[in-house]
Amino acid sequence: MRCGYWWSAGWAACACSGIACTAFDPGGDTLPDTAATDVRELSPAPLEAAAPSRDWACLADDAVLPAPFTDESRRFVYTARIETLFGDVPSNGVVRACSTADLNCDQPVTADLPIGADGVVEVPLFWGFDGYLEIRADDILPSASYVRQPIYADSVQTVPVQVAPLAALSAYAAANGTTLREDRALLGIEVFDCTWALAAGIDIDNDSGGVPFSFTNGLPTIGVSVTDGRGLAGALNVPPGVVRVWGDIVATSQRVGARTINARAGWLSGVSLVPTTLLRAPE
Repeated sequence: MRCGYWWSAGWAACACSGIACTAFDPGGDTLPDTAATDVRELSPAPLEAAAPSRDWACLADDAVLPAPFTDESRRFVYTARIETLFGDVPSNGVVRACSTADLNCDQPVTADLPIGADGVVEVPLFWGFDGYLEIRADDILPSASYVRQPIYADSVQTVPVQVAPLAALSAYAAANGTTLREDRALLGIEVFDCTWALAAGIDIDNDSGGVPFSFTNGLPTIGVSVTDGRGLAGALNVPPGVVRVWGDIVATSQRVGARTINARAGWLSGVSLVPTTLLRAPE
């Protein structure tokens, strides 16, 4: 869940480690030693501190982004490509848009929209939309992917929105000694700097707990919360409910951004942290 690339190369490597899981297992936090040890021997040492990424000149002290005004009379099209961690198009996929306040998408903004054979979906939205896309397809963990920035014009998402195949996700967790709980949520958090480049050296945290993960030298690593050049980190087995996520630059302790999202049991919630100065509405 290329970076925003949602874990593709690294996760795929761990997912193919010889452990076959096809669905979430109930409860429990340990596996036989043989499963966990094989992959741990391949994993690099945890990342102590990464150099800050790119450009942070746009960060401002106490920057506050007011909620965007939404105008349903002004319609735009948001175009995105949906793919799995391995770059494949998920089968029988559908997408619908939901408002942030509609935690379970009980009143979706759009009808179900089919994902095309090329993975592309076009979503009709309105000025100021700042919600999420609910994504379902065969053999994936259902996903709520929050848009990176409010929609103020026709927009094309250049970085694919990636979803996690259930078998690969379960195998990755199991190979690292963790059992995914179907009564908990998965968070995937990507970070962008002031140039919209994916950011290394960002410590990711949230106020609900869970088991942190990040990437080190291209491989996903349990227990590490600092991003590498992939700009991605998150947490497994997060208690469901409204959760606050944030990211701080390790080298300077500056806060890149924070978001409040809904963590849904048995779902992947994907969100981006972006400096607020990049998210202001056009005048």
